[in-house]
Amino acid sequence: MSKESENAVNKILAEMQAKYGVDAIMRASDVPVRPPTTSGSLALDFATGIGGLPSDRVIEVAGDEGSGKTTLGLLSMMHFLDLNPDRIAIILDTEHKLTMDWVTYLIGSERMERVIYLQPDYMEQATNMYVDAVGTGQVGFVLFDSIGGSPTRAVTEKDAEKVQVGGNAGAVTKFARLASTYSSKYHCLTFCINQVRADME
Repeated sequence: MSKESENAVNKILAEMQAKYGVDAIMRASDVPVRPPTTSGSLALDFATGIGGLPSDRVIEVAGDEGSGKTTLGLLSMMHFLDLNPDRIAIILDTEHKLTMDWVTYLIGSERMERVIYLQPDYMEQATNMYVDAVGTGQVGFVLFDSIGGSPTRAVTEKDAEKVQVGGNAGAVTKFARLASTYSSKYHCLTFCINQVRADME
């Protein structure tokens, strides 16, 4: 690279980083390759083709009630916390069903010190909490339990005047779009749980 090109790149980087932040602008050659996070299951890690779960993406695990979705998420969180001692994890519990005794049993009391537990009342609030937390850059793992069963604000307020076309689809779509961007930008594995329901269609 010529001296002129180098100076031009440095100038553009400095100006844009000052305006948009260091994490938003970097040389393409400096974009880090993120190692996967193990799920705790050798078979699943092998099946993904990358040796684990992508550490900067949104994934969704769906299945029947009691099939081990949350357990898989918590075990993945445990491995993440072991591999990343300087980062924290979040449990976003919209179903309000998790018991901390069970969570502590699975991930350990020492790791629990780096886990933040959030209980939003509705999907829009969950999205705001997610954006605020992941946007700090300190959160590297989010367990969202469960994305499909999260009510919207209108439903929780029991507003019969509002027609709920599509259930929570609009709110979930908004969350998914933001989560995709934030997971990539802030190097966060967003582990979404969805229960198979008879009315999923």
